[in-house]
Amino acid sequence: MDKLPEGLTWLHVGLPDPDPEIATHLHRGFIRKNVVAAYEHAAEVPSFATPRLAKWFRMQKSLGSKDRRRVSDTLYGLIRHDEVLRRFGSKSIDEKIDMWIAYHEGACLEAHAESPQKDFATALGLSEKIAREWQMRWAPPECLELAQALNRRPPTYLRINGHVEQVSADLQKEGIPVSSVEGMPTCLELIGRANIVGSKAYRSGSIEIQDISSQRFCRALEIDSDMIVWDMCAGAGGKTLAMAADGARVHATEPRTNAMKQLKKRAHRAGVIIEDHPPKKADLIVIDAPCSGTGRLHREPALRWRLREQDALQNLETQARLIQKAGKRLHRGGRIAYSTCSLLEDENNHPISGDMIDEKWLWPHKNGGDGFYWRIVSI
Repeated sequence: MDKLPEGLTWLHVGLPDPDPEIATHLHRGFIRKNVVAAYEHAAEVPSFATPRLAKWFRMQKSLGSKDRRRVSDTLYGLIRHDEVLRRFGSKSIDEKIDMWIAYHEGACLEAHAESPQKDFATALGLSEKIAREWQMRWAPPECLELAQALNRRPPTYLRINGHVEQVSADLQKEGIPVSSVEGMPTCLELIGRANIVGSKAYRSGSIEIQDISSQRFCRALEIDSDMIVWDMCAGAGGKTLAMAADGARVHATEPRTNAMKQLKKRAHRAGVIIEDHPPKKADLIVIDAPCSGTGRLHREPALRWRLREQDALQNLETQARLIQKAGKRLHRGGRIAYSTCSLLEDENNHPISGDMIDEKWLWPHKNGGDGFYWRIVSI
């Protein structure tokens, strides 16, 4: 099959199936008012829409858990499809909501087709350059699957510290259903939605929220006990804690102060010790480099707004510098593991001197989790 299914255009490839329940919620004035307020708050500073929305939801004490979920789901659906709704003729947030209601009640959305690249880019809410790269890599049926994957809410995955069967049973007792993941013995997938952070298992350090792609990367590192690891761009510490749980002596650095504070809190809860400075020499240096985040568009829909205002490839020089810096801190025979949550060639093809051990692309429509890339090289 070398084309889209009959009747489907590139403009429509990312749209979800109509859901009358979404329209029903939006007919409630209370839900609609909060969706508009959240959207307008995020749109004030599009490049920082994701943290602004997180803060906005924390401040909405009048929203009960069910209404909070309805507002959140509707809002992020509108953000995912912001550009295509604009293309179909809506401009203001109220017009977009009216169109979203009509669509979920069965109306057909029509617009004049342009080029496949432009229409696919509109469906994704991204630039034509990104759309063109992916269309050159994947045939139309796979592009359709990719668009659908990036435009729907992804599953939540848990990494387990301890006995998986016991933790799974404990979660079930708390009314949190989970399922095992084939080939991933310390990973569970959340079935549906639940307050994981409020669970006893989370508070005790038995589980961490970590996407399956990130967990697969950590397994590929083949951590040995007492291995000295430098996690150069640790973020809030998901990979850091996974490597420490496997017995590594982990040094973690992260330029963002708030992220480092979160890492230390998580390490304390998990009962592991993390050094917050670079080692003199390391056996393994992990560079989870700052990037466009294109592999996380389904998890962070408002990244589209940031990429609309900023160059998706603005981190290329930083990525190259991190690789160069890492080579100076390795023991002889040590390894560099370079990774991104980007699905763009330019962010993942930096030269790294040494012997290739492993290289992997993970795509949301093929591998289930976030889009992810890694390359492991022995120096």
